[in-house]
Amino acid sequence: MNSQTGLAIAIGLVAVGLIVGGWLLLSGPAPVELAKEAADAKANAKEQALRDLKSKIDVEEQRHLALDPGIRKHSKEICDSHPDWGVRACDAIAQGQIYVGMTAEQVRSAWGKPRAVNPMSIRREQWIYVTGSVDLENDVVASFQK
Repeated sequence: MNSQTGLAIAIGLVAVGLIVGGWLLLSGPAPVELAKEAADAKANAKEQALRDLKSKIDVEEQRHLALDPGIRKHSKEICDSHPDWGVRACDAIAQGQIYVGMTAEQVRSAWGKPRAVNPMSIRREQWIYVTGSVDLENDVVASFQK
């Protein structure tokens, strides 16, 4: 085999490689299409999250409207004096209820001062009541028992 034949074979292989590479590049989805699909998926996820949030708000509103008028009035008074608490917390406090995520101040408003406080660690403590106990972590209800 002479050098011209070797050169011709090398050029032929490079040409075949370029053709196959170009075909693979052009036969797959274009980068713009991939970016559009990713953006569409993100937009769909955002729309779903908004629908879920609206549904949750609708359920909370229906629950609030179903309360006894006296409890609704008491809840409004609580919310008027603590506008940052939100309707869910005010409704629960007006009914003497607590839930995971409430602050220590909200628990005191709902259940009163605890009979005893058991420190469990620097950030965690347990409040003991006649009717149950509340575990707080960083002054937020982590769990409770009635």
